[in-house]
Formats: sequence, C-alpha cells, structure tokens
Amino acid sequence: RDSLQASATISKRLLENATLTQDWDAARRRADNGDFVGQLEQVSSVIAAREAFDAERDVFYVELGGWDSHAAVAEALDDGFGSIDAALETFVAEMKEQGVWEQVTLQSLSEFGRTMTSNGHGTDHAWGGNHFTIGGSLRGGVLHGTYPELHVGSETSISSTGNQLPTSPWEALWKPLAEWIGVEEDQLDTVMPNLHAFSNEHLIPTADFFTT
Repeated sequence: RDSLQASATISKRLLENATLTQDWDAARRRADNGDFVGQLEQVSSVIAAREAFDAERDVFYVELGGWDSHAAVAEALDDGFGSIDAALETFVAEMKEQGVWEQVTLQSLSEFGRTMTSNGHGTDHAWGGNHFTIGGSLRGGVLHGTYPELHVGSETSISSTGNQLPTSPWEALWKPLAEWIGVEEDQLDTVMPNLHAFSNEHLIPTADFFTT
C-alpha cells in the first residue's frame, strides 16, 4: 500500500512539472464538454513527462459520451463535434510543439452505429459506422473500406430503418495499428483473437495506412 501511494505521489509530481505549450483553458471554454479536453490535456502531460516515466510506448483511452441520440440528434452532434474539434485541434498543436506528432496516432471507436432513418426524434442503435484516424505518420486523406449507399434498400442496408452492415471489420484497423506500435507478427492472433476469421482482402496493409 505504501509503495502504491509513493508511486502515485511521484507520478503526480512529475505531471505537475510537465510543461505544456497550448492554451488548454481556452480549448475548454470553446468546448461544450470541457472534461474531454481535460482528458487529452492529461494525456499530453504524460507524453511531455515520458522521459521521466521511462516510457517506450504508451496507450491511452479517452472518452466522450452523449452520442446515443434517440432524440435531439442535431443538438447532440453539434455539441459533440464542437468538443471534439476544440480538443483535437489543441492536442495536435501540442504534439507538434513537443516534437512527437510523428510518433502519435489517435483512433476513434464506438460499440455501435446509428440508423439511417429517424425514429421521429432522433436515431436508434445500428451496426455500421464511420471512424477517423489522425496522426503524424499516417497516409492522410485516404478513405478505407467501401463507402455505403446511405439509404434504406441499399446493398448494405439490412433493415427497414437503414441499419448498415459494416463493410470492414475492426481488425482492419487494429492490425496496422498493432503492427505500428510494435506488436510482433506471431503475437497478432493473441492481441486480436478473431483476426484469423478475415482474409487479407478485408484488412488494411500497414504500408497503406502508415508512411513509416
């Protein structure tokens, strides 16, 4: 217990001494959800203190709720996208100023998508969805996967509400991300137990995803 408390105290002091370059308070004022900005500020502080932590590579998880828009979908999107924009703009600028942008990748994810039709007030749970990846070593401006026809009755629509069947598995993203972060070939099946279920045509080659 004493060791854990000592470790927490040391970590807190290291983070307090971490120097950030961006106006994170201004980003919080711009965002509807200042907590999301604060999460990326904390990530930035840990990255700034990476040498003190003797970190070779780190994985961080941040979250932003409010997307389960069964009602008031326009307001939910406006608030959510505003918070994402303020947080990511500041985070990217911070990483560039720290000189580590080429070593950073950020991937969005969600456990479900939304229907293409309205329930009268918003949208309901569905399967397929779109996601983004940003980072200094990415081949940017590329749309991976098959862009769906966003209407009821399309080849990827499997219900009367426009529930979209995904055209790519999550493993399509996780494989190049895992290889980029340093997971060895013989470890991939352990990291992604369902990887064997998908042929290469369903996956994104790492060389198509990253420049380095």
